[in-house]
Amino acid sequence: MSFCYYQVEPEFKFKYISPSLDTYLGLGVVEAAMDNPYDCFERSHPDDVEQLHDKVTGKLDYSQPILQHWSGPGGEYLWFEEYASPVYHDGQLIAVQGNSILD
Repeated sequence: MSFCYYQVEPEFKFKYISPSLDTYLGLGVVEAAMDNPYDCFERSHPDDVEQLHDKVTGKLDYSQPILQHWSGPGGEYLWFEEYASPVYHDGQLIAVQGNSILD
């Protein structure tokens, strides 16, 4: 299981990613994502990019699990199921936090 907190306002930025993500996706993935908030879009399967964009812009049904696949250490795609929750401040989406498990 992996947990992340992705700030969307005032700018896209990971505030936290569980170190366990490196276990699944390869050593250095967490550091790369912390340095580049768009790394998750680049690592996501092309079919999942629109869904990921909807997740961080508040256009997703957060009551449903999100199925997505991410590029693994050998270039293969691994399926994850994520439960995401929006974080609001004064009615504005400021972040999304999620728990992912390898499916």
